[in-house]
Amino acid sequence: MRWPSVYCWGWFMGIPGLLLCFVGSIALAIGEMTLVARLFGSPGIPFVAYFGPTLIVVGLAAYKLVDCPRCGVSAYWHSGKRWSNAWPEKQCSKCDLDLRKYHPFDSRAKRGT
Repeated sequence: MRWPSVYCWGWFMGIPGLLLCFVGSIALAIGEMTLVARLFGSPGIPFVAYFGPTLIVVGLAAYKLVDCPRCGVSAYWHSGKRWSNAWPEKQCSKCDLDLRKYHPFDSRAKRGT
């Protein structure tokens, strides 16, 4: 299976990706809450204490997919302003790597091709 390109992940991480991260974080937080309740009884920890950190971790992991595989700059970085636009760049603004050709974990991008 071939991974989608960084540019493709950038387009996906718009509305559908954010919604998927949010719903996935709710599901993981419910699972964490259930596991803690089974192991330690009902500790009375509110749902937000599980949901907040889970959402942050899932969101950061998901947005790592839209970083340039060569230099690590976000694909949303336009003209030196991070997160200034809602769409990804086709070319990295720092190292000029074509983000349509490489996936986030592509080792070929590191060699300077």
